[in-house]
Amino acid sequence: MISCTDVSVGYGARTIIEHIGFTANPSEITILLGRNGCGKSTLMRALVGNLRHHGRIEIDGSELSELSPTERARRLSLMPQLMARPGISVRELVSFGRQPYSGFGGILSSRDHELVDKALSDAGISGLSEAPANRLSGGELQKAYLALVLAQDTPNLLLDEPCAHLDAAYERRIADFLRSAKAAGKTVLAVYHDLSRAVELADRLLVIDRGRLVFDGDPGRFISEDIAGGYFGLQTYRCPDAAGDRIFFR
Repeated sequence: MISCTDVSVGYGARTIIEHIGFTANPSEITILLGRNGCGKSTLMRALVGNLRHHGRIEIDGSELSELSPTERARRLSLMPQLMARPGISVRELVSFGRQPYSGFGGILSSRDHELVDKALSDAGISGLSEAPANRLSGGELQKAYLALVLAQDTPNLLLDEPCAHLDAAYERRIADFLRSAKAAGKTVLAVYHDLSRAVELADRLLVIDRGRLVFDGDPGRFISEDIAGGYFGLQTYRCPDAAGDRIFFR
């Protein structure tokens, strides 16, 4: 569980996120929406301890600032939007996901190596395991960081625009991964750009506008209150199909 109470975040004297409060629950997919520059990525960085914040952030009932870096990494993983391109192999990059569990000296066990292999396979990049991470395409790098999150295997998952640079087929794979994580009892908090995909996936939607939380509710309320029109300038369309109405925004 990830809980924020009266959280504000900024850079120097500039406040980006102001007095936000919400809870992302286990066995749910919570999706964070907002226009570019509204503070979504800033909030995600604060939630993993990479930015100082005011207010209270709790991870599974523990105050974030009271957790050691190792304990934090065992409870919480982030697939970032802006991804570093280190001069190491993809396998080495993904292996960082096992560091919180590797003990003194950081030496991976045979079980750790098995989990890295499985993460590479599940992310669909086993064939790139020895490729230099700094030579990957944008989509390949995205998959490598997904594999890192899979290898880290935390109860709380944060994903900042996980479908950027990916084709439609892999977007469906990401959606299946999020649903599997939800079914396994994990807390999933993801930033999405595609409102239609977000409404399809989410149990709860959060909308940030100019640094403030302006909506916290289920997809039904998001549609009935015309949040897409009010904050994104988009119209809502319903397209009936065999599975029921599909919702699109344009």
